[in-house]
Amino acid sequence: MAEPSAALAFRERLREADNKFADAVVGIMATLRDRCGGRGVRTRGVELPALVRHRWITDIPSFGCLGGPHPDLRHGRLVMTETRCVAARFVAGPGWHAGPADDPLAEREPAIALVTNVLVVSRAFAFNVSLLALVDLSAIADWHRAMGRSAGGDSVQRALLADLGALAGAAAGPSAAEVGAFNCDGDGGAWVGEVAVMPGPKVKRYDGVAPGTVVMITEFK
Repeated sequence: MAEPSAALAFRERLREADNKFADAVVGIMATLRDRCGGRGVRTRGVELPALVRHRWITDIPSFGCLGGPHPDLRHGRLVMTETRCVAARFVAGPGWHAGPADDPLAEREPAIALVTNVLVVSRAFAFNVSLLALVDLSAIADWHRAMGRSAGGDSVQRALLADLGALAGAAAGPSAAEVGAFNCDGDGGAWVGEVAVMPGPKVKRYDGVAPGTVVMITEFK
C-alpha cells in the first residue's frame, strides 16, 4: 500500500465539503418550506425553480462534484441531479457491512463513497441519495502511487476526482448490476473490486427503484 497521507488529506477535504453541502441543502429545504407555507410547491411559474437552481449552483461546494448539477425543469417540475464523491467508511470482505449492533460503523475504516444526490421540487419536494460505489482508502493511496503523486495539492486532488468521475459512471452502468468481479479503467491503472449485494435496508433511488447492488473498490493497480 502506498503512503496514505495524500489519501487521508483527500478524504479530509471531502469531509469539509460534505459539511458545507449538508448546510447548503438544509438551507435550500428551509427556503422551500418558508416559500410554501404548508400549501405545497407551485412550480409552474419560474420564480421558485429559478431560486432553487441558483441556490444549488452558488451554495453547493464545487469540490467533490463528479458530474452536474443538471437542472431539469419540465411542466413545473424541477429536478436537480449531481453526482458527488463524499467521505465514508468501508470494510472489504464478506462481512464488510456487518458491524456491532450498537455501532455499525465502529469497525469500518475511513473510505470514500460515490453517490448521486437528487432534489425534486414539484407539488412537494424531496431530497434523495443513491449509493453508487464505496472505495477503500487503500485504493486511493494506490492511485497516488501509480500516478507518482505523493502530494495532495489541489491539482492532484482534482485529477483524482476526474478519475473517480469515470468510475462513478461505470458504477451506475449495466456492468455493476450483477454480483461479481468489477474492473474499471482509470488514468494510469484500473479500479479493481467487486459488485456486492447492497447491505442493510433498501434505499430507493430518486426514480423509485431500490438498488440491489453496490460497487466496492479495494485496489487501484
